[in-house]
Amino acid sequence: MNEHQPHRLPDLDALRGIAAMSVLLWHISTELPGDAGIGSDGLRRALGFAGHGGALGVMFFFLLSGYLITWRLLQQPVRDRAGLGRFYLRRVLRTWPLYYVAVLMGFVIVPCLAMLLGVPFKETASPLRYALFLPNIDMLHHGAPVASPLTVLWSVGIEEQFYLLWPLVLALPRRWSIALIVCLVLTSIALAALMPLRWSYFHLWGNLRYLGFGALLGFAAHRYPQRLGAWIDALPRAVRRAALLIGPLLLGLALTRWFEVVPYTRRTLAFAALFFGYVLLERSLGDARAGRLDRIRALRWLGERSYGLYIWHMPALSVVAWAMAGRADRFGLSVVLTIVLSCALADVSLRWIERPFLRLKRHLGGAPAPLHTLP
Repeated sequence: MNEHQPHRLPDLDALRGIAAMSVLLWHISTELPGDAGIGSDGLRRALGFAGHGGALGVMFFFLLSGYLITWRLLQQPVRDRAGLGRFYLRRVLRTWPLYYVAVLMGFVIVPCLAMLLGVPFKETASPLRYALFLPNIDMLHHGAPVASPLTVLWSVGIEEQFYLLWPLVLALPRRWSIALIVCLVLTSIALAALMPLRWSYFHLWGNLRYLGFGALLGFAAHRYPQRLGAWIDALPRAVRRAALLIGPLLLGLALTRWFEVVPYTRRTLAFAALFFGYVLLERSLGDARAGRLDRIRALRWLGERSYGLYIWHMPALSVVAWAMAGRADRFGLSVVLTIVLSCALADVSLRWIERPFLRLKRHLGGAPAPLHTLP
């Protein structure tokens, strides 16, 4: 393991926390009722990163998943059925418990609460599709579910579909794997351009451009860690730090059309993907002395709870919206309460739902990855 090998990636954990918060703030800006007072529209747009914070956060999650899963499968190749079984079992222990708790909440507990409160409720989502990790397909056919715990599960479904496919892709000879991934990315880009926006956003094929691009970066990090690390370290630390600040600023300006650095078209998404790709490589292969995000305790804390934060922020938002109904002048208070409740639920989720299952990985053999490196 050399100095540039991405073995421990706490900074990516911190970035995962930022991505989860961007999705939370975007939903606050679009879903939370109330009047923010003077400059209300501007505040909502700022919270939602020009109305695109949710999409950008999910894009980063997909890039990170493609990057880490590919790198790990290259480090510890699946060589037989037993290895394939261990890989899938690790994915089950990481993803399924919290996912199915959210499904149970959405299809059982929320309808029961609605009945007790006398609130009209009729769920349009299919329990079977959600049970089979096809929530994205259900949303394409039935639209958004009514129960708030179900609304963000579509991206978890896409990642599970990706995990099912990816070990088979990487089981091919190396050159064939790379060629196939490049073809998948190009096909996804073409289909995303031809598909209606809704389909390109919620379908696996529309998001393979991000998952596949992350996978190609994982190949590069595995094959050329020294060379890439040296290129990154050749940049002055001030330049690297400035890039992490200027990149989001340019992206925000492009999205708001205040300054047409990158016109708000698919080129804007391409710029975002390239910037996020640079961040992944810079944070995982570069010299850590250029600045460590994981030293910011709040970011590290959020990153460790990012899965729960992503799953539970919509139920938290619904509870706050219900509690603050009729108090439109308390938008700021509603924002704070939503963030606090989301973080509290994420912490409970990590302690009592996720960690007990993650501890079972030690019985699977091999060298399990640290918790903070798992997508």
